[in-house]
Amino acid sequence: MLLPIMDTFEQTHLPLARFGMGQPVPRKEDPRLLTGRGRYTDDITLPGQVWGHVLRSPVAHGRLNGIDTAAARAMPGVLAIYTDADITAAGYGDLPCKLPLKSHDGTPLIKPARPALARDKVRYVGEAVAFVVAETAVQARDAAEAIELDIDPLPAVTDGAGALAPDAAVLHDEAAGNTALDWRFGDVDAVEAAFAKAAHVTRLAMANNRLVVASMEPRNAVASYDADSDHYTLDIGCQGVFGLRQSLATDILKIEPDRLTVRAGDVGGSFGMKAQSYPEYVPLLHAARTLGRPVRWRDERSDSFVSDNQGRASTVEAALALDADGNFLAARVTGIAEMGGYLSGMGPMMQCVNIQKNTPSLYKLPLLLVETKVVFTNATPVGPYRGAGRPEGNYYIERLIETAARETGRDPIGLRRQNMIEPAAMPYQAVSGLTYDSGDFPASSTRSCRWPTGTALRPAARRRRRAVSSVVSGSPPIWK
Repeated sequence: MLLPIMDTFEQTHLPLARFGMGQPVPRKEDPRLLTGRGRYTDDITLPGQVWGHVLRSPVAHGRLNGIDTAAARAMPGVLAIYTDADITAAGYGDLPCKLPLKSHDGTPLIKPARPALARDKVRYVGEAVAFVVAETAVQARDAAEAIELDIDPLPAVTDGAGALAPDAAVLHDEAAGNTALDWRFGDVDAVEAAFAKAAHVTRLAMANNRLVVASMEPRNAVASYDADSDHYTLDIGCQGVFGLRQSLATDILKIEPDRLTVRAGDVGGSFGMKAQSYPEYVPLLHAARTLGRPVRWRDERSDSFVSDNQGRASTVEAALALDADGNFLAARVTGIAEMGGYLSGMGPMMQCVNIQKNTPSLYKLPLLLVETKVVFTNATPVGPYRGAGRPEGNYYIERLIETAARETGRDPIGLRRQNMIEPAAMPYQAVSGLTYDSGDFPASSTRSCRWPTGTALRPAARRRRRAVSSVVSGSPPIWK
């Protein structure tokens, strides 16, 4: 954002000191949270509420032949047990992924159905299979343990490379070779030509391991339904009530959004993980309507580890081409992105679009090629988490530059500075397709590193082996 021109000290200094970018913003909520006066979803108690518990698959990949609930239904306090048959009969939709991505051959992203409760097959340990409702949490859990699952185990695919193997088990019939998307950004021929004429090429293989988010507050929710007004209410710890309401109402419940209220109080951590619809919310809302009582559900930590969307889970081979003077000619990132058993709402975007946007960072990179195979594996679905591909893109280019400097005998700071976009080039059209409207990256680098010339590390820093990195973060896309 460009600030208006101001002429006097009073006009410039005071507003920037109070409202400028990067200024500290005092937190007002801390006294309440630190003295135990926060209000999280688990603090909500509604009259007549009952408890839900999710039975999850203990098998990574298998054919679901049957679910025997007879013994469980007869147990004390049990009010209802729901399976996919109930959710389907109610007319609810599956969990959506609406990304308009296409493979480089023009075919659209393959989006297999993701039911709220397992249908025909299970595709990862932790997939929701049945939802039990009872008078107490203990009764619901005991009943869930009495349910018998008839599952024929199938070979499991546990990593991206394995998913692409010719003899790999196929998770979804419509996704041949377990590939949901074969994505490409960039001019293959131009990039190959740049690499062919390069004086030096740096190559690296890098892995961003799968991560469990493990938020302080596990996912939980309380659903209620008012029959007189035909209105649902969901109290939930989430990241954004409006998007969640829109998705649950229009895509899943098949109702107008004004018939669903989604409320969030204090939230104990999310970082992207709690932003999307999850399977448990569907039978939870259904139970509140069919039983006519508020139903609450709280994930246990062990269940969260296998049911919350996880982060990263990608491997890449990256390369950087330089001319004899150390100028960047082109970069290439070829990767495999694991999605788990199903597509989450935003899963495929992170290792495709966000790598494209963020790999160029603040450097004069003339050419970029990003190729990503998005694949299914028998693991928990992957979703946005702490930057959602932006840290990876910046990490790739910074690792390449650091390694190139070492391989060519150049100073790593000097190599970065040499290839940084200059202020005079603003607004700058980056190879990623983004336009940088402003920025003085060399000056920022000098100030942050405290090197007058940027040519050498101080001896103390050299002994401590300090790392240096530059970061540019591209904003998420908005699709209509």
